[in-house]
Amino acid sequence: MSELLPEHQLVEQARRGDTEAFGELTLIYRRQAVRWAEGMTHDRSLAEDIVQDAFVQAYLQIHTLKESGQFVPWLYRILSNYVRMRMRRGGPYRRERPFSSWADAGNGDRDGSESAGFLAEQCSSAFSLQGCDIPEQLLLNKELLNDTDKYLGCLNEKEREVFEASCLHQRTPQEIAADLNMTVPTVYTYMYRSRQKIERYYKGWRIDAFRDGSVTSRTLSRRTLRLPVMGEKETKSVLVNHVSHMLLSAGYKVPLCQLMGESGFAFRMKVFNQTTFSDGIYIFDWHEEVKKLFRNTGFEVSIVSGQISHLPVPVEAAVERFPVVTAEEDSVLPFIRTAIRSGNPVLFFDTHTEAPVLHDWSLLCGYDDKKRTCSLAGGGTRTYLELISSPVRFMAAISGRLEWAASQEDRLIESLRFAVNYAREGCSYRPLTPYVSYTSGLAAYAKWIQQLHNPHLILNRHGLGHMAMVYADSRKHAARYLQDRSEAVANYDSLAHAAELYAEVSGDLDRLCTLVPFGECGPDLTWEIRQQCVEYLTNALKLEEQAVACIESVLARWTEERNDNNEV
Repeated sequence: MSELLPEHQLVEQARRGDTEAFGELTLIYRRQAVRWAEGMTHDRSLAEDIVQDAFVQAYLQIHTLKESGQFVPWLYRILSNYVRMRMRRGGPYRRERPFSSWADAGNGDRDGSESAGFLAEQCSSAFSLQGCDIPEQLLLNKELLNDTDKYLGCLNEKEREVFEASCLHQRTPQEIAADLNMTVPTVYTYMYRSRQKIERYYKGWRIDAFRDGSVTSRTLSRRTLRLPVMGEKETKSVLVNHVSHMLLSAGYKVPLCQLMGESGFAFRMKVFNQTTFSDGIYIFDWHEEVKKLFRNTGFEVSIVSGQISHLPVPVEAAVERFPVVTAEEDSVLPFIRTAIRSGNPVLFFDTHTEAPVLHDWSLLCGYDDKKRTCSLAGGGTRTYLELISSPVRFMAAISGRLEWAASQEDRLIESLRFAVNYAREGCSYRPLTPYVSYTSGLAAYAKWIQQLHNPHLILNRHGLGHMAMVYADSRKHAARYLQDRSEAVANYDSLAHAAELYAEVSGDLDRLCTLVPFGECGPDLTWEIRQQCVEYLTNALKLEEQAVACIESVLARWTEERNDNNEV
């Protein structure tokens, strides 16, 4: 944004998904937030860490803010909660130890920073052995200094100079400031920055170690898969696209419309009850639905999942049942290596994607132990540390073939039953979190229309455009799937009519996309545009009700035919 907007207007735009507006709010209030946190913790470094976490949480939950004028007290409450959480864990010096206290950390103090205490001890040991002429101690000194130099390689020249003065030469911050012609606060800043870099480097190195020994030049490896070309236009359901790639890599080609239909993604619709926020697209039973996507095609998958409790968790309603894990657990990297060595890419939920999508599904197709990165299908990389420390952990890879697979007719009947049940009853998955709720199935249209009708509700344009795009695409694939099945299975003429109706639903939702394009942020929608959106959704609802009725007649006829055959 080239011109600074009034703060209340920035809040309103941030609530609608404008990432730049929230960035300006961060610039405006960050210094004040640090003062708040420092006043509560009496530790500048810890305060800065807490403020960073608080702003991430505020960004993820900005849609829950009811009044723009309450942004500051709302932010203060989030910040206070984070401070209390960190202080309950033992105060500012339990895990967030000042750099100057590293050398005082004894071997028995395991609550402090593991990498910091380890490195300070190593530096002190190496320093104490300098000048010694005993062969065994000289060898130990050489190994210690080599390891220390490995960790210090992540620092720039000035950071390393300050670190060595503090750890190796045991200089106080005041002495370092005088020697290097710096101010004492600047010295502390370099100390803090060095600590952060070393901890990140050390953690990435340590959890990269293989179970059967430390990482050496002999055990380092890399592998990159060449994924086959899909050969057809991808869907807006990123999850289904990646599953299709995984199946192709396993030598099984299945049309996208079939995957969309048999998985039920072609018939889903879920709307967040408070506003047009698009996280409803991601709220379902990930374990069961991912298994179902593969099970119908005769494959089984292995899954690794978890959530890191002290970090803000996106799409919390989808992952709240996941086990709580730590960033130090080493189940992720062996899982990735094993899958890719077997020729299978790894599906994972990516919390490091670029705006306008803040998180989505991604696919890993390679790893490099030397660079400590994994390559993404379509380009780009994720570091080992990013994958391990992601607040949401969900990875899946094909692990084998099933001994049985349902017949085409059974899969069709199952998908038709799902479409009817979902439309009439809604999604069976219910979040445990009490403050979030969703409406799904045909009732989701009514909730969506109600939100557009409410003149007092600030709509989230980003979410509105995202939902319109994804659900228009899903109905398009529903139409293609039903059309294909009507041609393949005899006496199912009503299925062809249902396909035509879903195609018309997709057309109405496409027109909604034209009014509110995904990825475009701007002022709130005018009343005229809202009414036009309502008109498209109302017509889409009528058409989809007719399509569901057609599917119900198909199921009734199929049940009757089966009963007749059984009697014969």
